[in-house]
Amino acid sequence: MRRNRTSTRAHVSAAAAFVSLAALTVSTGAAHGASGAAPPGLAGLATPRGLGASALILGVGSSGEGQLAGPATAPVDPTHATPAAARAAALAAHEHDHMSSMTSPLPRARAGAVSAAALNPAVYGRWTTLSYKLPLRTIHATLLRTGKFLLIAGSGNIANDQTIRNFKAYLWDPRTNGLTSVPVPYDAFCSGHLVDANGDVIVFGGTVGYLARDGAWTGSDKAYKFNVSTSTWTALPSMKQARWYPTSVLDARNRFLNYSGFDAKGAVPPTGEMYDPATRKWTPLASRPLPLYASLQLLKDGRLAYTGAYFGHDYRTVKPSVFSPLGTGRVEIRDPHSLLDPTHRNAAMSALVGSADKQLVWVAGGGFPAQRSTYFIDFNAHAPTVVAGPRLGTAKGFVSISHLPDMTAFETGGGTSTSTPVYEASILNPSTRRLTAMAPPRLGRTYHSSAVTMPDGRVVTFGGDPPGDKNFELRIEIFSPPYLFKGARPKLTAAPTQIRYGGTYKVRAKGSGRLSVVLMRPGSATHSLDANQRVLALAAKALKGGLRVTLPRNRNLAPPGWYLLFVNDGAHRPSVGRWVHLS
Repeated sequence: MRRNRTSTRAHVSAAAAFVSLAALTVSTGAAHGASGAAPPGLAGLATPRGLGASALILGVGSSGEGQLAGPATAPVDPTHATPAAARAAALAAHEHDHMSSMTSPLPRARAGAVSAAALNPAVYGRWTTLSYKLPLRTIHATLLRTGKFLLIAGSGNIANDQTIRNFKAYLWDPRTNGLTSVPVPYDAFCSGHLVDANGDVIVFGGTVGYLARDGAWTGSDKAYKFNVSTSTWTALPSMKQARWYPTSVLDARNRFLNYSGFDAKGAVPPTGEMYDPATRKWTPLASRPLPLYASLQLLKDGRLAYTGAYFGHDYRTVKPSVFSPLGTGRVEIRDPHSLLDPTHRNAAMSALVGSADKQLVWVAGGGFPAQRSTYFIDFNAHAPTVVAGPRLGTAKGFVSISHLPDMTAFETGGGTSTSTPVYEASILNPSTRRLTAMAPPRLGRTYHSSAVTMPDGRVVTFGGDPPGDKNFELRIEIFSPPYLFKGARPKLTAAPTQIRYGGTYKVRAKGSGRLSVVLMRPGSATHSLDANQRVLALAAKALKGGLRVTLPRNRNLAPPGWYLLFVNDGAHRPSVGRWVHLS
């Protein structure tokens, strides 16, 4: 099925017609940001400018996909327009309702009057901005089993970099701040990706042509594997369809399922496809019209759920449903109270929150106009139904959600548009379905931003792409959750490196109170999408000096691959994660 190019051209023309308004309107968005120095050997990089807003228009980024990302500017709630105001809002939220679900407007009286030091890190956590800037625009971020991160830009939303084939990717080591260039062999900008059973990164699709005069981007049919052990790229057989903005899901048999994405003609193919590494062949899947970067989750019965979040405009009214990748039927998710709001979940994020066996999905935010609403879907229910979740602290799209090892979920980033960031972060407790306000980030992160949990339990954030080539946010900011400020953490001193489904193993650990064990799949995020991240609570029995842990037999709960194993103590403080291989 071909996309409606006429409507896209009209959108682009409308944006151009209103560009002259940009100089006439000033919003409440705040500029920010002293820049840090580049690490050794990387001096001379452009300094990101402030992300202040300028007009209420629909805009197109000077080099890229603005027509998909929503408006260039939009009103921002003053309570979250600056980091200082947001700190006051976080403090007020705790005082106002004792960490309630934040369903009413936040007090504004002291906005701007609270310093970062006033927020107790044991309650609100703490942000740290690293002192240097990255040498690439981080569009795609994946945690590797080595503890390093693979950061991919490809052409990075810079048309000229595609022309000269400047396709950047780097390995970043957070332990040393080391950066190693590992250029991508093709333009993996706006690709899909996942981590396979061996811990290697599989990258699918990407960009062949930037926005053409007829309003069409064109995708790539390339597929490559990044070999973690050698830091090299290996070509895989090309897909049957080119794909730009696809969603890639790993199934329980280490097969790669790909859906959506603009093809070589700028249309969205309704047919997905599956790659089996054992046969090195791509197989067409049943027709599933889905939006770009559709939020898919692998369920415990092997089916996939489209949960309603997406990126872009094509097929944005597709109703969330559950379907078998190899079958033809689908079951629509019930929405009796009209909570999905499918036309306003562009740049929302979906996550399977809490232990994967609970089968609870949370979808947060979106736009445009930006939304505060969230919702849950319980896929353990006989008839999965949408129910309202807690409202975010402020309206925003470009949401990032990362699992934490204490079984909660951290959401951060976002904005009302590409150039009007908001400063808000919170932690969801899936057991109570309540949100708790956290310290806000100092850096604005909107389009092309992401967040990934680190092996030590912190969360690292990357990117942010307001219109204009020189404005991309190249700095790294890291969030340390409250559990890192609540006394001694438990210690995981020994565990087997290789574990199997249904197996029982002893892990050596020590800590206060009753200990529990969690598996966490490493994050691989882009465009408010990480379809494969999940955490799983393991059955554990206390033993002298540690625990006896039993793995589930159901591979759909935790597809094969490398995971981080954490031990939590009775106060919900996690240990540092230890890498284990599940097969």
